[in-house]
Amino acid sequence: MAREFLHLRPNDISGMIFVDVDQELNTVEGLWPAPYVDSVVDGLDVFDVLGITSGHRLLADDEWRELMSVKKREKEDEEKEHARVVVAEAARYIESGSVLTLKKQLDRSQRNAPLLGDRPVSVLKEDAESSECHGGREKEIPKMIETYDTLDEKWQRGLLGLSSKSKWVCTEKSGHNIHSTKPELIVQELKWVLENLNEW
Repeated sequence: MAREFLHLRPNDISGMIFVDVDQELNTVEGLWPAPYVDSVVDGLDVFDVLGITSGHRLLADDEWRELMSVKKREKEDEEKEHARVVVAEAARYIESGSVLTLKKQLDRSQRNAPLLGDRPVSVLKEDAESSECHGGREKEIPKMIETYDTLDEKWQRGLLGLSSKSKWVCTEKSGHNIHSTKPELIVQELKWVLENLNEW
């Protein structure tokens, strides 16, 4: 969505922060959906696996327990509808990679300077090596860590090419939900962007 906004209104952007995002090569170069993902995540609670239950900073403990209680009651009713939505979203996700590629935002052969010039861009990536991301199944996912994370870092680093003033940050002990487990890092990068704004 952020990249689509960039495509539609590039002159309205002063700087950008990407927080563990996908980019077009996820579906163009990557194998999606990865065949080993379902076997790894089957039966796991995403909040527990990613350390959000124990490490979230969103709600007070009693509020969090109430939220989890409500979600548990709703789970059975939502499962069928959720499964339908997941299938539909996955299909559109795969299509979105080729659509975004055609916009050539990262293709420097199309322009003399980066698309955003020297407007600040920060790319914040998860630490896939964190045990919090494995749910105790470290022995089952060496292929995922070895192959996907290497590619994912390459893809996300590609976003640095949007600006000549860019910054790369890899979190420590944080899964994909950085906004829940390490919100202070997002604030840190927001401050960096604001401190590096230029008149353009």
